[in-house]
Amino acid sequence: MIRKNVEGARSAIQKLSDKTNNSVDIELNRSEFDRNLQVALPQGFPFYSLGQVELLNTSPELFTLLENPEHHFSAYRYHFKGEVQSALILFFDRDLDPGSFAEMGNIIAGKCASQLEKQHQFDVMITPPELMTVGQIRQIGLRRPQGLFKTYRYFVSDLSMNLKNKREIKFHVLILPMRMQEAGHA
Repeated sequence: MIRKNVEGARSAIQKLSDKTNNSVDIELNRSEFDRNLQVALPQGFPFYSLGQVELLNTSPELFTLLENPEHHFSAYRYHFKGEVQSALILFFDRDLDPGSFAEMGNIIAGKCASQLEKQHQFDVMITPPELMTVGQIRQIGLRRPQGLFKTYRYFVSDLSMNLKNKREIKFHVLILPMRMQEAGHA
């Protein structure tokens, strides 16, 4: 009986080893990473009563923003799981409603994952948002990781003045380089 269990365990380990050896991790180079995600990021989307959220053509330098003592950010982190291993971090002014930005991040990460699946047939899922600590945000500024950095914006009416006056709200997305698990993709 023990011999049979040992043989079964060996067989299972061998099958797992064969599967692992047949799956080759591929580290994408920087230009492939940027190209794949540039196409995958949504150009814009409607967001409930806030109206249209749009991707800007230019973005300020992320680390300059993080180092600026006048900017106080909160951030949510989303992980891409499956054939693409990556992280998307959404930075926003900490005085703004975190729930709205968690939902905007869900939309951006979800659309990104859908595009990667649609265009490259990658099986990708996203994790729920994790609110990052101030220390974790500072570490990003100190480490200066390579990634794709983009800025989005939307407009809100300034009720203290006139409904015609709108205030621009910007938030920033950093996508850290991805690793892909080759799973039958040629």
